[in-house]
Amino acid sequence: MCPTKTTIAHIKHNNADGSPAHPELQQPKDSAVFPSRDRHIDALKGFLIVLVVLGHIPYASFFSDKTSWQYIWVDSAISGLHMNFFRMPLFLAVGVLFIPALSKRFVKKIAIALLIPYVIWILQPTIIYDPARDLINAIGRFKDLLKGNYQALVSILWFLPALFSCKVIFSFAKLANNKIATWSKSKKYALYGVLGALWCVYFALTRKIAVLHCLGKIPFGIDIALYLIPMFIAIIAVYRHRAYLLKLHVIIILLIAAGATQLIVYVEPIKTLTSFHERIDLAQYSVPYNFFGYVGMVVLSGAILMLAYKLKSGAVLKLLSYVGTYSFPIYILHFKILKDIFLRFDGAASSLSPSVAVLALFGTQLTAIVLPIIFSKILMYLSTDFRYAGFVK
Repeated sequence: MCPTKTTIAHIKHNNADGSPAHPELQQPKDSAVFPSRDRHIDALKGFLIVLVVLGHIPYASFFSDKTSWQYIWVDSAISGLHMNFFRMPLFLAVGVLFIPALSKRFVKKIAIALLIPYVIWILQPTIIYDPARDLINAIGRFKDLLKGNYQALVSILWFLPALFSCKVIFSFAKLANNKIATWSKSKKYALYGVLGALWCVYFALTRKIAVLHCLGKIPFGIDIALYLIPMFIAIIAVYRHRAYLLKLHVIIILLIAAGATQLIVYVEPIKTLTSFHERIDLAQYSVPYNFFGYVGMVVLSGAILMLAYKLKSGAVLKLLSYVGTYSFPIYILHFKILKDIFLRFDGAASSLSPSVAVLALFGTQLTAIVLPIIFSKILMYLSTDFRYAGFVK
């Protein structure tokens, strides 16, 4: 049970084994600077990376009979999740949850953590397989590297420069907020009002910005970072007030999530600027154009965050938090693994019976998650320098 009259600061470590009585409410240190981790945030990242992998599996290709109940069940379950509504927005929000105010040390730290793996894995296909033939291509890719968006890269690695921009911009906002701490309330509120108005103008131009994004005119996901700033503020507020929000019954939180999902479906059109037609897809800057759609995305993401904290100590929390600690190498490698699987077994999956197809789909999902973890552990055992390629122990 969550405490009703106790603030987070007064929660005692009073279990018999010395562990926190309410681990879901412990305040973790800044993960950008300190090594301590929040298991529930790791579990959330684990859940999100599982959805990322699932979203990249062409599950329909496993089934030759699209009228079978197995396919209908899988299609309904995956489509019903509406994972694009919260998957990448919440991943980015979690990425800025604990960041400090901007400093040279912080920028250096995230540049090493995000941009070096980004460069390595973008250039990897043209350098490793045939360096003599592809040297010119590798040089040409530097232009795409500098753009750092999906349209230039045609790669899931668009997420890394976008996350870098989110961290830098939001940490700058924190620094600026600290600088004005001594201002009078009227001055601060006036500044917040001006900044809020400017963001509303930016939001009103979302459709035009989406066109520029799809033309590859805006580098490094800067447009995504600016668009998501109010969501970041909201998610941080939810996190800080989770002690009170967790008093809500899990059914209430689920109903809130379902209501927010339906709100997005009702008010948001399907975007058709690219070949990927979705209501929300950050890679294409297919974002909510409608204010209520934006609110729905924020509320849904906040509800998912609260559901992560509803997980009690047990197998599910441990498993998801373990997967979450390896979310970075899983993200980097899973698409390559999936691509290799389908290249090797092209056409074979469609000949499977519906029941076997379900098992094959599950096996593919499991393989794309487990192999990166194994690779990461082996490579980091051989040399910790592999951390520069995005691997973790």
